Amino acid sequence: MSSTDIWISNDASTFQKAQLPTQLRHVKVIKIREDSIGRIILLISTEITNEENADPDLSEIFISDSQGLKFSPVEWTPNHQFGNFRLTFPDFLKGTIFGSFHPSIDYSNHQVNYTENIAGGETKISVDNGLTWSNLKVVDEENADSFGCDITRPERCSLQGYFYNLKLSNPSAGIILMTGSVGDDNEFDRKDRKTFISRDGGLTWRVAHNSSGLYATGDLGNIIVYIPSPSYKDGDVQSKLYFSLDQGRTWNQYELADALFYIHPLELINTTPDGSGSKFILSGHLITTASQEGNNTNISYIARSVLYAIDFSAAF
Repeated sequence: MSSTDIWISNDASTFQKAQLPTQLRHVKVIKIREDSIGRIILLISTEITNEENADPDLSEIFISDSQGLKFSPVEWTPNHQFGNFRLTFPDFLKGTIFGSFHPSIDYSNHQVNYTENIAGGETKISVDNGLTWSNLKVVDEENADSFGCDITRPERCSLQGYFYNLKLSNPSAGIILMTGSVGDDNEFDRKDRKTFISRDGGLTWRVAHNSSGLYATGDLGNIIVYIPSPSYKDGDVQSKLYFSLDQGRTWNQYELADALFYIHPLELINTTPDGSGSKFILSGHLITTASQEGNNTNISYIARSVLYAIDFSAAF
């Protein structure tokens, strides 16, 4: 297979061949984007060509100079066997990048045993456009004993997110919510997911709710709306919505349905794209009963969807 070339244009008319640190063969470009200071970032992954390929799925990040023509590799992890990653660039936090990096998968091993524990993952933050990275530090004395490691040592105990589910809230003044678990970079339990909040742009985190769910912010982070994901264990169905009017420091709850109906939430959004508004929309399905039998979930739906309009305009 011939190598892949990257061509750059600054005027959409003439193109120049980019200088890459290595020839690109058997790769696919996952994403091309520009950072907050005008450099080009290439996310590249090895392409698996057949089932007999014994090489793991490796990934690299290349970043350009200010002209966008010369690229260098980013040393984003000391473990060069990591292969899957996801980067999130919140536009309202200039220079900030969240990265969730996970181990490569050896597809030649057809006897891989997948468990609820995820090994070797790292979730990190950079506040200087990717030049340096640090772990997501958990500062939460109230819940410190509930974690399986010592949160006073963030190099060994930090917030770990999921590369396929790295969620950030609407534009805000540094108020961010994320679903994840606390652990070291060796292993953490995906079943122990909680919702965490940061009020300093992602540098430090604390528990907002002891469950995962849907969330959205308004009034640039002063308003937060949260609804837990239903588990359906022992008939556990969702009927409460939680909201905070002080950046997640205290929470109130609101009963969404009466004794006859419950809601299976699907989407929660702020109606103002820039995050400044105080109105939200929650969509979902109405259900009557739900039960869990082994690995099977039995849900009785009413034949219609439900839409809630939530307005905090008079709250301040």
